[in-house]
Amino acid sequence: MTPRRPRRRSAESSSPPFQSVWRMFGLVFVLSVLLTTFILFRQRHWRGSHQRAVLIVHEGQDEVRQPLSIVVLKADKKVQVLPLPPQQVIETPLDYGSYNSDALVGLTQLEKLRWDFLTYTVSLEYGVAIDGIIWTKQPDLPQLSQVRKLSLLAMLNQRPSTMSWWDRLSMWQYLQQVPAYQFELVEVQQYVDQSTHRLDQTRYDRWAELYLQDPEVRGSDYSLVVQNATSVNGYATRVGRMLGLMGYYVRGLETVEEDTGTTLLLEKGDQSWPGKKLQLFLDALPQKRDNELTQEKRTNAVLRLGNDQKEWYQR
Repeated sequence: MTPRRPRRRSAESSSPPFQSVWRMFGLVFVLSVLLTTFILFRQRHWRGSHQRAVLIVHEGQDEVRQPLSIVVLKADKKVQVLPLPPQQVIETPLDYGSYNSDALVGLTQLEKLRWDFLTYTVSLEYGVAIDGIIWTKQPDLPQLSQVRKLSLLAMLNQRPSTMSWWDRLSMWQYLQQVPAYQFELVEVQQYVDQSTHRLDQTRYDRWAELYLQDPEVRGSDYSLVVQNATSVNGYATRVGRMLGLMGYYVRGLETVEEDTGTTLLLEKGDQSWPGKKLQLFLDALPQKRDNELTQEKRTNAVLRLGNDQKEWYQR
């Protein structure tokens, strides 16, 4: 019996270190899960049941020509899909020139620009605050079931997207609550001039103000002034039109001779949802709080556009 006792003690003495390793492993695993969840949660942009919009890139065999669609998720459980006419000519920001809508993805890649440039270009044309991009191999999205399927694939990381996982989850959950009769396919082609292949802004803006504008932004009376310090004439007018279609009250358009750089100047204090939406939409641009200028202009925000704007969209 005596030879067995040391062996029993040896086994007993080796048990605590073995358990300690597993406990340490379990602790590291739990901390990793909590940290990952915190990071993903912090990356989310979709908070609350506000109006959202997603740009859909329809991948095809031609890497240069890729058609686009805008999916708008309304706050009243309604979905609008706007297929952008491939041959429509769209003027890009600053001095990149004009391109067909299906060439904008290729331009963004060729110039090595951030995807924010693509969403900003589309927003500038159609007045929709786009929150992110999802790529799909589907040529179009004529039915609600196809939009739901795409959101599911994006949530499962089976389709590329610039949106955070939490936002893709929110999109999928939202679409499950939308009844079929609340799905609308908008033929944007009807607002394109057939001779110039450009958007007829008079007709389109009249429709967008009635059916596309964010009612929560429009009802807030959130105001801002747009200052043009770039060398591009009329650029503040284009940006002001975009913000107006989003529902903001554009108090004034100004030309500034001194180019102090692109900046979104916000009043100090807690921002309402329209202010946060503006910050998220222009998150590629530098932002700071400045009560002095906003009080001088009697507005909630001042968007100053400089010639350095192009640098902020470089990858």
